[in-house]
Amino acid sequence: MFAEALRTYRELAGQRDQGGPKWFYPKCHQQPGNTECGYYVISWMQSIISNEKTTGFQNYFRTADPYSQDDLDSTRDMMARYLLEHGSLAN
Repeated sequence: MFAEALRTYRELAGQRDQGGPKWFYPKCHQQPGNTECGYYVISWMQSIISNEKTTGFQNYFRTADPYSQDDLDSTRDMMARYLLEHGSLAN
């Protein structure tokens, strides 16, 4: 379905058909349990934003290993500092 939409867009834009999209599947750290997901998402977001990543994700995310406890603690501490400095989202 996406490939068809892309082909239609290219036709309407007057571009030649370059074939279907080339998909890639970057690896990302996999959480070992079911309670760490928020820390993982925030950590990925922080990494992407602070490194200004907009392309090349297949080169940036290369491992499915879980984060270490130190990594999770660092993410939790960063979130706590941010909320203390900028106020709670509940206010």
